Amino acid sequence: MGVARNGSGEGRPRVLLRSCVGMAVAAALLVGCGGSDSESTAAKTTVTTSEGEFTPVTIEHVFGTTEITERPQRIVSLDPQWTDVLLAMGETPVGFVSSPQFGERGTFPWQEDLLANSEPITYTDGVPVEAVAKLRPDLVLATYALESKADYEKLAGQFDVVASPTEEQVQKWEDLTDLTGKILGEPAAAERVVEKVTKTVDSVVSDLPGLKGKTIAFANYYAPGNQLIVLSDPDDGANVLFSRLGLELAPGILALGEGVNGRAELSLEQIDALDGDILLALTNGTDTADIVGWDTLPAVEAGTAKVLDTPTAWALNSPSPLSVPWAIEQIRPTLASAAN
Repeated sequence: MGVARNGSGEGRPRVLLRSCVGMAVAAALLVGCGGSDSESTAAKTTVTTSEGEFTPVTIEHVFGTTEITERPQRIVSLDPQWTDVLLAMGETPVGFVSSPQFGERGTFPWQEDLLANSEPITYTDGVPVEAVAKLRPDLVLATYALESKADYEKLAGQFDVVASPTEEQVQKWEDLTDLTGKILGEPAAAERVVEKVTKTVDSVVSDLPGLKGKTIAFANYYAPGNQLIVLSDPDDGANVLFSRLGLELAPGILALGEGVNGRAELSLEQIDALDGDILLALTNGTDTADIVGWDTLPAVEAGTAKVLDTPTAWALNSPSPLSVPWAIEQIRPTLASAAN
């Protein structure tokens, strides 16, 4: 595979995605690759896809273009959303971004044992260079891990890299799945994944018709500084599930504008903006009794507010073909209460 670069973006705004779910994962700096070129080429020459012979494809992303001439066999995913898409398509990455905050084993509940044979990559002060180099990836998929073109160049100088396809805070999971289908040479498989998950969501819509037109607030509260971070952009990838369910962002939040990268930062004095019929909130361990104004919010008074744990907040904030069905089950009682 070869890489062609274009575009002039020197950097991207620091995303608020991980702060929105109370996590921080450092930017990825990946160098070194074991194995010889001849070994890599020999391993790939006979590879085809489940849909026939692989057709070279050029992928556009925020830092340029990446030309994929052969079907990738050793993929490293530096983004949990992309990890899920790969798994949903039956493709196990050789390495994946991991964190103790994801779950007991550094993986999310919806991933179960799907990553048992993959190498976890944990972030402290950066990507562990030696651990990543041992994986000998022929493709690296990375979104938020690359905060600037300089970061991208450090990766792309050693590996073939596909960065974020758009400047959006969160990628729409359907679009990311379609893109992965192109990367793997399996567009029909990607389409089947999207159809399956869409049917799951639509079944909830059918069961709970009263959801249509209800409003929702999705927020993260940090006790230090009494800060609230809320989803404020209807076009953000995190709003895809809510929109499909027939929900609209709360009017108080829409009045704030889209904020930075789809997230608005509020002081606790602005908590009244969380005026949705449904409230989903990550409080990072803070007792809601200690959050001034919480008890008077409409959803709290109506019994349609839910305090989320970290995996559920992540599943909703960074939706994927695997996390969406799982997340729906976690919040379904709250949805049912609001629908009724």
